Amino acid sequence: MSDKEVVKSEHNTGSAAGADRVGLVCMLKPLLYSQWQQQRWQVILAAVAMAVLLAGTVRAQLVSMREAATAILWFGGYIVAGFLAISPIGGERSNGTWQHLMALPTPRAAVILAKWLFGMISIVCIVLIATAAGWIAGQGLYLPTGWLLGQGLAAAFGLGGWYIVLLLPTLRSPNEYSAATMVLAVSVVGAVWYLHPVYILALTPDLRLGFGPLVAAAHPLAVSLLGLFSDNSSLYFMPPCIAVAAALWWIVPAAVMGWLCRRQCRDAWLAEAIS
Repeated sequence: MSDKEVVKSEHNTGSAAGADRVGLVCMLKPLLYSQWQQQRWQVILAAVAMAVLLAGTVRAQLVSMREAATAILWFGGYIVAGFLAISPIGGERSNGTWQHLMALPTPRAAVILAKWLFGMISIVCIVLIATAAGWIAGQGLYLPTGWLLGQGLAAAFGLGGWYIVLLLPTLRSPNEYSAATMVLAVSVVGAVWYLHPVYILALTPDLRLGFGPLVAAAHPLAVSLLGLFSDNSSLYFMPPCIAVAAALWWIVPAAVMGWLCRRQCRDAWLAEAIS
């Protein structure tokens, strides 16, 4: 093969990859808009409720800011993420619209990718809106509002990653009841799993690379342990925790589902061309 043919082949490959990315974005836009139409009131009500609760609690100083952030941002966000994960697939199957989605000329992976992206973006935005409301309410009260912003970012990161763990078990759910059961079971397992990083961190403050710390760091919500212990031992836990969580629950799902979408698109185009 001549040099010109090699350059032309590489150019065509790059053009095809760029076209795949553009096509994927074009497919995701109407799917994301459809998800917004279906779940907008859940997202809006959850954002308003968490923002009002955190702002009111911080302003009234009924409890400390640490307790308010833990109860509303982390525990409240944990519950909201579970509710948001029930209806995207289980609700579609209960309403009979899942068959309509599968009949569209859109890869199944693109539908799941859109549902994951919408849910992940929703829980991140809900937590950040509540954090902003709490930060505004704490102005002028000599409260650690900077710490609250840090906790809000950590909660958005952790809960955004946790959403994919909740959504995956619902892929085969025939209805909302089944999806709710799966989400509840995963939430209980996730709560028990969360005790492992707490135990590891309390037992071995100077963490070394090993199986135990790695399993602990793999929990999406392990970033909530930042500043939990008075001796700042959790600071040594955060770098591997953030790296592992970002890889497992953000980068890998996006890469795998994006690859599946492009592959299914190419298979569909090839089958159409052959026919």
